[in-house]
Amino acid sequence: MSSVFLEEIKNTFISAVADKTLICDMFNNIQCSIAIYEAEGNNTFRLIALNKYANENDITFTGNPIGKRLNELYSGLSYISIHSAFLRAWNSKRCEKITFYLNHKERDGWRNCLILPISTGRILNILDDMPDIARLLKELYEQEKRLRAAEEEARQSKEKLRNFLIYIQNTIEEERAKISRDIHDDLGQQLTVVKMGLLYLINEAKNEDPIKTKINEILEMIKNLIASVKKISSNIRPSTLDHLGFVPTIEWQVEEFQKYTGIQCELDISIENELLDKNIAIQLFRIFQEAMSNIANHSKATWLYINIYSNQGFIEFSIIDNGIGIKEDQISSPKSYGIISMYERVRALSGEIEIKGVEGRGTTLRIKVPLNKHR
Repeated sequence: MSSVFLEEIKNTFISAVADKTLICDMFNNIQCSIAIYEAEGNNTFRLIALNKYANENDITFTGNPIGKRLNELYSGLSYISIHSAFLRAWNSKRCEKITFYLNHKERDGWRNCLILPISTGRILNILDDMPDIARLLKELYEQEKRLRAAEEEARQSKEKLRNFLIYIQNTIEEERAKISRDIHDDLGQQLTVVKMGLLYLINEAKNEDPIKTKINEILEMIKNLIASVKKISSNIRPSTLDHLGFVPTIEWQVEEFQKYTGIQCELDISIENELLDKNIAIQLFRIFQEAMSNIANHSKATWLYINIYSNQGFIEFSIIDNGIGIKEDQISSPKSYGIISMYERVRALSGEIEIKGVEGRGTTLRIKVPLNKHR
């Protein structure tokens, strides 16, 4: 068996030993005994894990072997041979392959043994009654390679979906801006013209003229319609975001939130408005909108604190409320689309997001994103 191949096997197991799920999936499919030991002081090694085959078929590991040391599992020349190989492998950090004679009350015989120091404090030991350990190792190695390839494919697919989501979000924002302008400029201007015409007719009408009364009614409807147009336009895309920037838009949003929900808000902003890239400002505003919507609809809060500041090339903001507190399963639920949207927007900005709830004491949202992303 070549040293190159043994090194490949060693690298294969370095991550596997730390992953119990991977150990179960891979180790249990191999028809030979695989044991994992942990190095202790005084040159001793303690058994910490076995694969399914070793548990069910290997006479070395009968009873309750987990936690036992080499000298409790082997005796006589068997112990001397395998312990010496363990020490050589451990001290050199290289793979050791030996054939030793197993002295056992149920069955004596020669056994192949491969010892791989795979991570800090741990050694992998493969025992095989058949002469070709390399074939079994190769099978295990190929299984692990296929698993890693599948994981990489899944990662790439997830990355493509995330990039597509960013593209969709940017496209939606562009459409929102266009629709908002069209509603505000075109529809708003036309309604204003109608309003001016009605005012003219009122001036021309006699005081007792019933037509004047009707015009006044229509004029009131036009005023309400103009107000609705402005509100719809602002909800789609606040004009302050494009014309005044992020900070005034947040201040306006908080005022509107207090007005319509009755929830008392304390706002603390210490950031220069011009620092923010336009794309970052839009994404952070949408995250802020989603967070405030969740508070209004679900939190039962009466007070919240909002803190936004810049710190060493990052913008950080937190929203803390005194509501009922979001539950962990609500945060991780695949149906929590608003929270998923916040997480994806933050990831798109290479940032960090944390949501924590304490039952009966409220919820805290913390976000940190770099200021220069996409600049």
